Amino acid sequence: MCWRVGFGQRWSLLSRHPSSQGEVEYLRCACGCVVVAVDGEVVVRRPAAYAKGARAA
Repeated sequence: MCWRVGFGQRWSLLSRHPSSQGEVEYLRCACGCVVVAVDGEVVVRRPAAYAKGARAA
């Protein structure tokens, strides 16, 4: 799931809260990528560069 091989097993929970869609979690991988999960299923993932403010066209 992680953008860089070998780093995907180390995640830090940034935030967790209930929503009308379910339990929402924001997590950051050791490589810097960020994912958003709803009820444990990843719905958005972004590479580290995106998380730091760079936007891909």
